Amino acid sequence: MNEIGELIRIQRVIKGYSQEYIANQLGMSQSAYSNMERGNTEVSANRLCEIADLLEVPPLLLLPKSKYGSNINLSTLKAEILRFKFLWKRVFKKKNGQSQNLISLHGDNPKSKS
Repeated sequence: MNEIGELIRIQRVIKGYSQEYIANQLGMSQSAYSNMERGNTEVSANRLCEIADLLEVPPLLLLPKSKYGSNINLSTLKAEILRFKFLWKRVFKKKNGQSQNLISLHGDNPKSKS
């Protein structure tokens, strides 16, 4: 069994779906779907996204981990977001003569003006 097929199988079992159910939702036979899970058939990117939607998981969850690690460094990403917010506020200050409230990193609603 290939790694993608195994990851798909694990998520399918967690959700309690049968191979037949997923195959029917994808418009294919159960044996064709089984071949994908066993790695006998390649899974296209489009098909992987369809399966992820059915399993209600992000498509990246169905991909094997890269031996080179993640391309996203979360601390660097957070620093870049903070830098962007700072620059954005400076632009608004210059343009409007006042600072605009922005949505925080934690998803808080901006404060309304009184």
